[in-house]
This record gives sequence, structure tokens and C-alpha cells, in this order.
Amino acid sequence: MKIYLKPLLKDFQLEQLGIDEEPILKGLSKKALKSLKSAILEENFSRSAKKALTSNVVIKQGPSSITIESNHPAFNPLIRGRRKGPMEWLKKAVKAIPVITPTGEVVFRKATARSFQNGKWVHPGHPKTHVIDYVRDDLLSYLETQVKKQLKKTIRVRGK
Repeated sequence: MKIYLKPLLKDFQLEQLGIDEEPILKGLSKKALKSLKSAILEENFSRSAKKALTSNVVIKQGPSSITIESNHPAFNPLIRGRRKGPMEWLKKAVKAIPVITPTGEVVFRKATARSFQNGKWVHPGHPKTHVIDYVRDDLLSYLETQVKKQLKKTIRVRGK
């Protein structure tokens, strides 16, 4: 998942203002990680999901982008959402699968070809979260404040 910053940086015309992009990009990387973790913690996920998602996130800085990476298999489905549909990955299950009912009771079920034909293993789906939108908005406001600070420094240095 990438957030491209070059178009944002072009809007600020940093080169024409004499501001170096590198320190701003480094600051944006740190801010992105902090903002992403806080946005995940604000979501309506379980405590264990929040811990797993926030501990497995890495921000990589490219020349014109910030890449959000996670090695957790649930990261993309939880952040981007999931459509309603059959849970095909359960066909590989060798053991019985624990299912927690709405009452909190744990029931063990086997994923068989017949149960798939009967439509019993259908994921209900869930909507995408707005975590990335929050991070992007946070980075935009951070970028504005950093450009203003750098511009003030540049004007002070040139004025002396």
C-alpha cells in the first residue's frame, strides 16, 4: 500500500522556495507510522487485532512515496475491507475449525465439500476502514506545518 507524496510536494513548490525535500520526507515517514498506529488503535478492532496490526507495520521511504508494509495476513483485508463470499481458504483446514457464536459459545465445525455446497462457509464481509484516509490527511497537515517552518528558516538565513 503506497501513499505517493511527489504530487503533494509539487503543490508546495519546495525546489523553487529553496527548501530541501529530504528532511521533510524523513519527518513524513515518522509521522506516517505514528499516525497509522494511532488510527488503527481508534478503529473498532479487537484488542489482539490492534496489537498484531500495529506491531507488524513498517514504513519505507522511497524517492517520491511512502510505502506502508505489513507482514500480517489480515492487514489488507481489515484495512481495505472484504466482500461477502465463500471462505475458500478453509478447504485446506485439516482440523475442526473453532467458531464463536454471537452468544460467546465456541462450536467446532469441519469445512467439507458438502458444507461449501450448502453455503455454510460464507464470509459476511465488512466495509473498508478509513485508516489510510486519516493518515493521508494527517500527513497533509504535517506537510503544511513543516513547509512553513522551513520557509521561515530559509527567509531568516537569506535575510542575514
